[in-house]
Amino acid sequence: MSPPPDADVNLLSEPLTLACGLTLPNRLVKAAMEEGMSSLGGGPPNQLHGRLYWQWAEGGWGLIITGNCMVDPRHLGLPFDLAIRDSDLTDPAALVAWRGLAEAAQKGGAPALVQLNHPGRQSCRCMVRPPWSPCVSASAVPLRVGESVMSDVIARVAMGTPRAMDQRDVDEVVNHFRRAAELAWKTGFKGVQLHAAHGYLLAQFMSPMTNRRTDEYGATPRGRLLLLSQIVSVIRDTCGAEFCVGVKLNAADYVDGGLTEDEALEHVRWIDEMGGVDFVEVSGGNYTNPQFLDGDDAAGKAPTGTMTRTEWREAFFLEFAQRARSALPPSSKLAIMLTGGLRSRSVMASVLRSHSADLVGVGRPSPPYMIRGEKQLRRVMRIRILGGTIVTKWHELQLRRLSLGRKTDPELRLWVELTYAGWEWLGGRGRLAFLDLF
Repeated sequence: MSPPPDADVNLLSEPLTLACGLTLPNRLVKAAMEEGMSSLGGGPPNQLHGRLYWQWAEGGWGLIITGNCMVDPRHLGLPFDLAIRDSDLTDPAALVAWRGLAEAAQKGGAPALVQLNHPGRQSCRCMVRPPWSPCVSASAVPLRVGESVMSDVIARVAMGTPRAMDQRDVDEVVNHFRRAAELAWKTGFKGVQLHAAHGYLLAQFMSPMTNRRTDEYGATPRGRLLLLSQIVSVIRDTCGAEFCVGVKLNAADYVDGGLTEDEALEHVRWIDEMGGVDFVEVSGGNYTNPQFLDGDDAAGKAPTGTMTRTEWREAFFLEFAQRARSALPPSSKLAIMLTGGLRSRSVMASVLRSHSADLVGVGRPSPPYMIRGEKQLRRVMRIRILGGTIVTKWHELQLRRLSLGRKTDPELRLWVELTYAGWEWLGGRGRLAFLDLF
């Protein structure tokens, strides 16, 4: 017999204290979503971010995580990413902007974290860097975004072959993450989440498909976690033991030669052993096989074990979360957060009740919808990431509508809204001073 609805509400409403001492008022997490609302070329938050997070703060969340913020403005994932510049720690305007976002996001009482990211080989040419300046990665392994000749051409033109990072590059990346965490700490955020999933730089170091190094950063499976370990260590040294540090991990790459579920489980165990991390969020896939965007077949298999069909359909990575929880010792204080497809209260409560996860992340749950032309375009071009990118942009525009005081629109016409947004950016409306909010 199913538990009564009140039991589900009570379970989701239970507070949780993380290892760092941060207490979350309940188990619901606003997961990170790309906002795409910063200035062209990346930069600090603006009025649009403030209005959006002001509304999210009123949602009764237990934790709010921002969209990914790039730690190096020379390497952006998308042209309107949040990005932290070298000067932001001493720039009064940037400090006010970040402090304003922290206040807006936390005005409802839920703590907020900044998600920190570096795209590595998933950074396009000419977005900020000149076309002859390559992206960087653990090894010089070019990105593939599909199975067709056209997809290979697009990837080579847009990204090119990454340059394998040397020790100086690695040290620079560690410092960029440290500096970004320090900015979050000084401007009032309660912590950061390190994005080590979806094929971005930290995931590139952790995957055997993209890390073919023979030095200490890749010679062994555990060595592939060294970069992440060093980043966690310097953040702890800089921001202290009470500053929350989370990590977003892949359950698998879902591609031949990539990270397997068993290897990902080892990562969870090693992260627990090294300490300094308060929670891990489970996700999966990369730009080659974007399960984090195409959740309908997230694990590519039918329900197993005690999973109901509803749980399997909603909780994309539930099985891995269950295995990760079982792999940790009883004494572990590492919390597990499950994100991906969760929509109904009953399934969220079931995840907690079974101790498969401690937190449930919600990003963009919605009823089924059709974005006209998306499936046909993806079928013709045979680029899996294309469909997911269109869906992501559709949701970005919905977030943007909220930031402008408009309602979301399930019938939104993507191309019409993109054109409208483009005219607004050309007119400078996206660069309004963040101070106008306060």
